[in-house]
Amino acid sequence: MTPWTPKGPLLTFTAATTAPTSVQILSNPTSENAPVCMVTNTSSTVDVVVGWGNSDQEAKNNSTSALAAGASIVKACYVLRGTQVTVGIPNGQYVTGITASSTAAVWVQAGQGDYS
Repeated sequence: MTPWTPKGPLLTFTAATTAPTSVQILSNPTSENAPVCMVTNTSSTVDVVVGWGNSDQEAKNNSTSALAAGASIVKACYVLRGTQVTVGIPNGQYVTGITASSTAAVWVQAGQGDYS
């Protein structure tokens, strides 16, 4: 395992039953095309479907569509309450999330390595 090294700002949004305005992943240096992003769901009660895309609208569509049963969206991941995941999200992508109920604060940061 490689220790986690932040390569961009720590971004946050509040996932809800309607996807909020996205945050944009920015890696430093920007020459890194596919940084690993640490995604943290800080909620102790609500899971989040995080989606990303080339625009705010695409990220919203991906997170919302991925919540549907049998969805085959590849630009989305499910983040259990109180957990972190590392996901390969290209630099410049927009990221947002949706919940089935309530809200959850989500943190996103570009970097390299593993969180463990």
